[in-house]
Amino acid sequence: IRLSPLQEDLLKTVEVQRLSFIHQLGTTFQSYPGAHCMRLSHALGVSSLAGRIGRAVIPDPSGEGAGIDLLEAAGMLHDIGHTPWSHTLEPLFLELSGIDHMDLVEGLICGSARMGIPGSGRIPGILESHGVDPVDVASLIRSGYRGPRYMQQIIFGEVDADMLDYLQRDFHFTGVAYGHIEVDRIISTMALAEGELVFQDKALDAVRDFLLARLQMYSSVYLHKKTRIVDQMLLRAARRSIVELGEIECFHEQTDDEILSFLVKG
Repeated sequence: IRLSPLQEDLLKTVEVQRLSFIHQLGTTFQSYPGAHCMRLSHALGVSSLAGRIGRAVIPDPSGEGAGIDLLEAAGMLHDIGHTPWSHTLEPLFLELSGIDHMDLVEGLICGSARMGIPGSGRIPGILESHGVDPVDVASLIRSGYRGPRYMQQIIFGEVDADMLDYLQRDFHFTGVAYGHIEVDRIISTMALAEGELVFQDKALDAVRDFLLARLQMYSSVYLHKKTRIVDQMLLRAARRSIVELGEIECFHEQTDDEILSFLVKG
């Protein structure tokens, strides 16, 4: 992946670097031993794919205000609010704060929230220095963007940069057999029609295979019974320590290993 100046600056922030220590698939490695990929690689992948799609469909992607930096920033930052162990412990954050990780993402991007990690809080300034409005980035991630519809669809739509990346990545690291997605084919057949992101007729087979693969991943990997059991064990142990006993403050800023080490010692 060739990084733009904006991507490189965002990659150096502590909020993004923290994703190096958050498992993309939570406790799924208990069922699929190879599933140890981290969310940082996913963030890089989504950012790269969002830029590729933008360059493929936007008539003048190099023009002023074309939005490539905006797309790549949204892809890089969309997961920075994840709790340790990804979605597994998110219910505790919602229970304690009344907001979900997407609310925290918005706050971190716009500057209304800040992690208690040395060096945090630089993201809004970096975006502004590259001519990108933090509010636009946050609204894309929250699916509330008021600009062109296709911009929103590239980040979060029926076939978007997020899903195109995580399905490929999850297929690879779990080793499941039905994971071939023709990403190049899908992107090359994307087009704009009346401000919407659409696909040419010749993309039918590739898009259909993509949607079927996503369905198969839910039934075979994401909702695997062993993973769900381990998730519940971790969630109950963490709830006891974090919610009932109040032993860990700001747990949502920690990494997977920090939480697990504390629970094991306890």
